[in-house]
Amino acid sequence: MRIIAIRVRPACIAFSCLYAVVGLLAFIQYCFLEEMQQFTFPIGIIAPFVHFNINLNIPRSMTNSEPFLYAIAAVFAYAVSGCISGLVGTYLFNFIAGLMGGIDARFVKTVDD
Repeated sequence: MRIIAIRVRPACIAFSCLYAVVGLLAFIQYCFLEEMQQFTFPIGIIAPFVHFNINLNIPRSMTNSEPFLYAIAAVFAYAVSGCISGLVGTYLFNFIAGLMGGIDARFVKTVDD
């Protein structure tokens, strides 16, 4: 069996959810580590060895209401970056799979028919 394409919308949703969780974890780490002087909200493509993004750096000086707003902004910024990264990755995969005539895939049966 060969994989010839991946649908864009499910890939973008999966990447958005994964990156949103990472953004929340990064913000929680920022809240508890005093040595982190700023927090970065990335918008763009974030992948290993590839960083085509705009970084919005937020300083540590927070009042009582700002941590909640920063947490929402962090989750949103990382989710948007995940959607963009998933979109570009899916289009690249589909382009390469189209050039190669598909990518070989093996499936293991877990249930007998």
